[in-house]
Amino acid sequence: MDANQSKEIPSAFLYFSRIILVGLFGAVSMLQLLSFPGQFRYEASNSQGSQAVRWFLTFMVGFWFLIAQVTIVALWNVLSAIYQRTITTPQGARWMNLLVRALALAAGYGVGVTTIALVFTNDPGPVVVTGTLTSFIFTLYIVGYFVRHQILRADSLI
Repeated sequence: MDANQSKEIPSAFLYFSRIILVGLFGAVSMLQLLSFPGQFRYEASNSQGSQAVRWFLTFMVGFWFLIAQVTIVALWNVLSAIYQRTITTPQGARWMNLLVRALALAAGYGVGVTTIALVFTNDPGPVVVTGTLTSFIFTLYIVGYFVRHQILRADSLI
């Protein structure tokens, strides 16, 4: 085995990551289009909360899921660029930038969602869930930011 082959990423890892990302994209889409709107419809049929609040929550959660979908697509392309060894090209840098910006937007949006949950709910459950999810997204953003910086600095794209 020569030195270059030992540094190759096995194609099985790329295919496995793609299967996971397709499943994740499907799950996010299902939550966005069926689960959360169905929950809000159920609440409406039981006269829980106001219609305006339900529409606002539907839009708010739907937008957060849209950000998640953009992040998944960017991650797909970043992983492909890493596998193809084109991550340090301008095209690879654009996908990496999109990934980091989408994570930053998701983290900032999560702070807003958590704040709204804190102000308008009397149950700590939504605050804990959104706060934990936002902390996780923020951690991914920080890691992505540092990885982006290292990749772009390695090829002097920054």
